[in-house]
Amino acid sequence: MHLAFTRRYLTVFCVFAGAYLCIFSLLPAGKHDHQFEWNFEGINRTFVVDYEANEFRKDGEIFRYVAGEMHYFRVPRTAWRDRMRKLRAAGFNALSTYVHWYAHEPFPGVYDFSGQNDLLHYIQLAGEEGLYVLFRPGPYICAEVDFGGFPPWLLKIDPNMNLRSNDPVYKEYVARWYAKLMPMIQNKLYGNGGPIIMVQVENEFGSYPCDRKYMFWLKELTEKYVQGAALLYTTDGAGGNFFKCGPVPGVFATVDFGNSRDVEQQCKWMKDFNKGGPCVNSEYYAGWLTHWAGPYETAETPKVVNTLADMLSHGYSVSIYMIHGGTNFGFTNGANYRDVSLQNLNGQFQPDPTSYDYNAPITEAGDLTGKYFAIRQVLKQFANEYKLSFINMPLQNSPKGNYGSLKLDPLMSIFDADRPSHTGCISSKQPLTFEEVEIFYGHALYRTKLPAGLRGAYNLSVTEIRDHAFVYLDQGSGPELKGLLSRLNETFSLDLKIDGVTNGGEVLSLFVENLGHINYGARIVGDVKGIIGSVKLNETTLSNWEMCNYTLSNIQEIQKASEKNGGNFRFSSPTFFTKKFRMEARAEQRDTFVDFSGWGKGVIFINGFNLGRYWPVVGPQQTLYLPGTLLKPYPEVNQVTLFEMYRAPANLTISFVDYHSLNDLRLDLSQEKY
Repeated sequence: MHLAFTRRYLTVFCVFAGAYLCIFSLLPAGKHDHQFEWNFEGINRTFVVDYEANEFRKDGEIFRYVAGEMHYFRVPRTAWRDRMRKLRAAGFNALSTYVHWYAHEPFPGVYDFSGQNDLLHYIQLAGEEGLYVLFRPGPYICAEVDFGGFPPWLLKIDPNMNLRSNDPVYKEYVARWYAKLMPMIQNKLYGNGGPIIMVQVENEFGSYPCDRKYMFWLKELTEKYVQGAALLYTTDGAGGNFFKCGPVPGVFATVDFGNSRDVEQQCKWMKDFNKGGPCVNSEYYAGWLTHWAGPYETAETPKVVNTLADMLSHGYSVSIYMIHGGTNFGFTNGANYRDVSLQNLNGQFQPDPTSYDYNAPITEAGDLTGKYFAIRQVLKQFANEYKLSFINMPLQNSPKGNYGSLKLDPLMSIFDADRPSHTGCISSKQPLTFEEVEIFYGHALYRTKLPAGLRGAYNLSVTEIRDHAFVYLDQGSGPELKGLLSRLNETFSLDLKIDGVTNGGEVLSLFVENLGHINYGARIVGDVKGIIGSVKLNETTLSNWEMCNYTLSNIQEIQKASEKNGGNFRFSSPTFFTKKFRMEARAEQRDTFVDFSGWGKGVIFINGFNLGRYWPVVGPQQTLYLPGTLLKPYPEVNQVTLFEMYRAPANLTISFVDYHSLNDLRLDLSQEKY
């Protein structure tokens, strides 16, 4: 692999995954915040299930764990140790994490385990902090991340690839990925001297169309690398239907469930299948996931702690999902597709927001909540029975930065022909999907000239839009917004009035956004993005399309463009805005939150880092978390860049505030103002 090729693709992927990947991917290999090596001399360590005593045994002694789920790819690397210590201060003795395949293999055969993706360092830190690790490599992880952690380039190889199945093409890529990943973690397995006590096989497969051959194959593939040095396990919902296909003979089966459940009945499902063994809740939900255009979901603290205490009194080992949710930086968020419609929407497509706060005991910004202290109190009650210890550290939340407002300058519109902001265009008789032209995230602009002789009222229809499209018509005086087509409310047609002045010179443009590949359920198969099928004016199929790439991987070049005359600016189409600024001379680099009051929908970059999407006209998330480590101290220059798609306030300002607004559902959909 040529160095230039590798750097090119890492730069592109930075925009998808967020700044920390970009920043730390450039660090020298092997340089870490702390150096640590495992000692392999005299190792004789075991972690097994005692089916007669209904317990785990670690080195022959009864062992129960209380774990917290926290994902390295959602938490700034600089905060990993702090968050782990907050787990230890509450009495936790284990950490659970998924492995994000796409983050590590952004393009086929191009791997990244550096910086934010330094999985080995994350596991190492956990061991240093006295936390055992529950390792969940997938390859499917759900986790509300894009495509459930699968690389969307799989959709380029075969848009209808039969994922999570015995499909030989799918298994070929899984086997190749495991051949890269699993040897790297072998010396981190408990039996080999590391902190990983359990390795999960697949993920909630009982909620997916059944394929027993696939699960047996994946079990054997996983065991090939684990070789008994850690315990293999599965996780599924508690109940007969979930257990029909999720568990695999020879692999310890566990369940997941939330509060206010009958813990004895949930454990019975496990013990009946396992024929004994301990009770385990591998995902105990201390909060819940939220969607754009939906309410901010919560789990009440009294119910959470009461059920937790009930489980511990029955000898459960528990992993709290999530103890700390973190952030879907960049374009890493996924989407769900439910049988139950969104509130006030007709559609079933539910994209996940940038925040993955999850109403967790530790907030997105790392602050400790009342739920955290209530859980800590419960764990203290069971400290002797579970042999839990509590490290001493200040349990105080850090002050946040209130840095005031910043007026932005307009840079360019996507329709500025003299200053193109795309990274390339292709032509095709019929519109192609994003994946066909290797646009795996972000946006694309589709354009075509209309046939001559059109005049009057027409109906524009698309077979399907995935996921969100602004429709523009240029009749000689510049593109004008005519409406919105969206998968959210399944609106795939609108009326157009064509005046016929240009007689065939009219240009129709659809600016399409990928809001996140589906991450859960059978609909992950075939979730390609863009214009699906054909585009028609009445019964006439439109052809000869130009398709331009707006993944925003060229944000550095865009930021160098000369600024428009702000005094004469009027927002009319998706536009880039930017501003350079310095922190005050004595200002600390505190975490802060970006407030987008007055803006519509877009993406924000801080010093070239894709912080994520904002969508205040819909909500419920109104502010974005900005880690202070992304800000450059005085006298260095910072630069903020917005890509706004819908509207801009008259004052063109954003604000850096000291509070997070996650529960303000506006749902301004009545006049397509989203």
